[in-house]
Amino acid sequence: YNFIVNKNFDLHSNQFKLIQMLNGDPDYQEYVLLCKIYMSLCQINKSVEVDYYKIKCNGLFHIVIPQNFSKKTSDYLEHITIHHSFSESEGIMKYDDISVFDLRPHQPEINLYTIKLQSKTDVQSMVKYIEFTNVFQTLSSEEQYLVFIGDNVILVDVVDGKEMNIRINQVDANVSTIFFNEAISFIPCFKYTEGEDVIVFTSRNIHYLVDKGGQFCPDYYGMKHEVVDCMFSGE
Repeated sequence: YNFIVNKNFDLHSNQFKLIQMLNGDPDYQEYVLLCKIYMSLCQINKSVEVDYYKIKCNGLFHIVIPQNFSKKTSDYLEHITIHHSFSESEGIMKYDDISVFDLRPHQPEINLYTIKLQSKTDVQSMVKYIEFTNVFQTLSSEEQYLVFIGDNVILVDVVDGKEMNIRINQVDANVSTIFFNEAISFIPCFKYTEGEDVIVFTSRNIHYLVDKGGQFCPDYYGMKHEVVDCMFSGE
């Protein structure tokens, strides 16, 4: 919209004549009144300008006013919907064929979650669990979650409230651990169910609960049985 400010205009100028014509238009007067009301509301409540989520669906940005606003969630949703292709159909926001948010209510409930992934094997290590934040919960099931890391998508299904099935870009995987040498250095990762390939993710949304085993560096962790195997003594 273009606004003409009536200040120091010559009475015989074209700008002044245009302003006179606009002032005589009842539709224009109604629009000006609405603008004044809106500006007054913005002055009363400064947060009215930021209490919404900017979400990109079908290649276009949508403004959504949620029930509970979070600045952190707002920044994450705008970032992730720009880098991944989301769609909206009949008020349902989807990623591929997975429904994530119901946008039909006047103020929809939009929440992100935190989940913990645990190893499915019986092998004991110092990795207690891997925690993800900013996780989408699907509408089809309260036990299905969607995690975005870079260009990758992790789909987590909770079976019987306990066991977790993990798919990375539609490929089955498990929580695992890889070793860098014969001693005690290792890091948590994901391992494909079929094959020996592993994936190491790094993200500000990933947190590891690891028993450091007496190690001082937080990037390297110790396993007790390996420490014992590597110790030798002689009299």
